Amino acid sequence: MSFQHLLFVIDDDQISSVAIQHVTTLALTFNSRVTLMSVISIDPFFAIEFYKIAPSFTQYLLKTEAKVLAQLTILKHQMLQQGITDIQTKVIHDIPVAIGVLTIADEINADLIIVAAHNRNSLKKILAGSTPRAVLDISPLPVMVIND
Repeated sequence: MSFQHLLFVIDDDQISSVAIQHVTTLALTFNSRVTLMSVISIDPFFAIEFYKIAPSFTQYLLKTEAKVLAQLTILKHQMLQQGITDIQTKVIHDIPVAIGVLTIADEINADLIIVAAHNRNSLKKILAGSTPRAVLDISPLPVMVIND
């Protein structure tokens, strides 16, 4: 089995920094292209119109996007230093995370989705939700989950 295009979903600074080593190893082993991506999702309990008119929330989204872009740049640089040369980054908004991940996976023709996960007990997973679980539930592609 060979993986030509890896999609690594960035969700959290700390666990992404740990998981990037696994992604790098896979990419080097299979000479894979890599896409680093993040989804900036909006709380579904509020209407989209609220966000368009709320300056403080708009500022929050801009700061969040800047932080995500900076994180993607750092991770991309780390991979470049390790010899991975075909790396792209993507940030998408206003869509549920799992749907966003699968949209990008389809767009780039990924053959493996990689997500990092916290080691949480069952109650915390239920209360906090789980990006890896959501992706696993609907993905037609193989999904690798890397625990912190």
